[in-house]
Amino acid sequence: MLSGLLYSILGLWILRKLLLRYYSDAATAWALAGIALGTNYFVYATHEAANSHGVLFLWQAALLYCTARWYETPERRWAGGIGLFLGLATLTRFSEALYVLIPLVWGLDSLAAVRQRPALLARHAGQLAGAVVIGLAVVSLQFLFWHSVSGHWVLDSYQGEHFDFAAPHIVEGLVSFRRGWFIYTPLVVLILAVGMPRLQRYVPAAVPVLFIFLPVLLYVTFSWVQWWYGWGFSTRPLVSCYPLLALPLGAALVGGRPGSAGSKAVRGLVLGCIALNMWQGWQYVNNVLPGDEMTYTLYRERLFQVPPWEVSQPTPDAPPPPMTPW
Repeated sequence: MLSGLLYSILGLWILRKLLLRYYSDAATAWALAGIALGTNYFVYATHEAANSHGVLFLWQAALLYCTARWYETPERRWAGGIGLFLGLATLTRFSEALYVLIPLVWGLDSLAAVRQRPALLARHAGQLAGAVVIGLAVVSLQFLFWHSVSGHWVLDSYQGEHFDFAAPHIVEGLVSFRRGWFIYTPLVVLILAVGMPRLQRYVPAAVPVLFIFLPVLLYVTFSWVQWWYGWGFSTRPLVSCYPLLALPLGAALVGGRPGSAGSKAVRGLVLGCIALNMWQGWQYVNNVLPGDEMTYTLYRERLFQVPPWEVSQPTPDAPPPPMTPW
C-alpha cells in the first residue's frame, strides 16, 4: 500500500514536469487536481494502492515525458527512457504495450511532419534500436519468471477469459451504470468536449496521439469478455491514460480570457467533478455503491446514501439478523 501510494505521488510529480512545459503553474495545478481528485485514480492511489494502477500511472507519465523530450531534443537518455518505461508498463500488464503508439505518432500533426518522420527515425536509428533492446530486455523478465516456476516460457494467467474483438462492449463500457467510464468519471467528458478542441493551440504534438491512440485503447479495453473488469470503481484499466488526458484538461483550463465567464465555468465544472468523485469514491469504499452488478435503479437509490455510522451489535440471546446483500 505504501509503495503504491509512493508510485502514485511520483507519477503526479512527473506529470507536473510535463504540464509545466506547456501551461502556467496555475493551470498545471488545476489539471493535477482534476486528474488526482476528480477521477477514479484517487481510489487506486489510496484505498486500493496495492493494485497495479498507481505504478502504471507512473510508467505512462514517464513514457509521455520522455517522448515529449525526445522529440524536442533527440538524446539517448530520452530514447532509453521510452524503452525502459514502455517495457516496465508492459511487464506490469501486457495490454500496456498499446502505449507504443504514443512515441510512434507523437507530433504527426501535419502532412509535412508525416513526410519528415522516416528521415528523423533514420538519423537516430541507433538510439531507437537501444530503446527497443531495453524494452525487450525488461519484458523478457516475465518469460524468464514463467519458465523458472513452471518450465514453460508462456503461461495463460487468465484462464477462461480472453479478448473478443468481434464483439466489443464500448457503449456499455462508456455509459452503462454497471461500470461506465463517463458515468463514474464525468471529468473525462469535460476533457474530450472542451479540452480536445483547444489542444491544437497548446500541445499540437499530442493531438494525433489522442485521435489515434484513444479509440484503439477503448476498443481493446472493452473487447475483454469481462469488460467491467471485476470489482472496482469506474473503469480501472483506463487509469493508465490519465497522464495523456491531463494535456487536453490543461487546454480546457487555460482556454478563454483569464477570469472570463467561460474560464470560471470550466473550473467550476472541474470542482464539481472532484466533489462527485470524492463522494462516490467514499461510497464505493464503504460498499454503498458496490463495485460490481451495479444498475441504474441501485445507483439512483444509493447516490445520496451514507454508510452506517455504527455497526449494530446483536444481543446475546437474539438470533443474528438475516444477511442483506449489497
